[in-house]
Amino acid sequence: MKATWRPGSALLTEAKRLHPPRVGFDPDAVAWMLYSTWQGSMLVGKTRQRPEMVIENLRQMRTYFQAIQARLTPGAS
Repeated sequence: MKATWRPGSALLTEAKRLHPPRVGFDPDAVAWMLYSTWQGSMLVGKTRQRPEMVIENLRQMRTYFQAIQARLTPGAS
């Protein structure tokens, strides 16, 4: 049985329904990737005593997803 992470996957499922991408994706898998990025950033930020690393990594992830969205969303330029 596949584990589902909520509410992240629910938000992604709804976004996928409202804005169908050109390429499909698994909302649960993406939610777990985001959660893992958050948790990994927290761990490394704490061990390196750099709490700002969490914000930096989340900004990088947002930039990455914005670039993908721009390329894969129908009608996007």
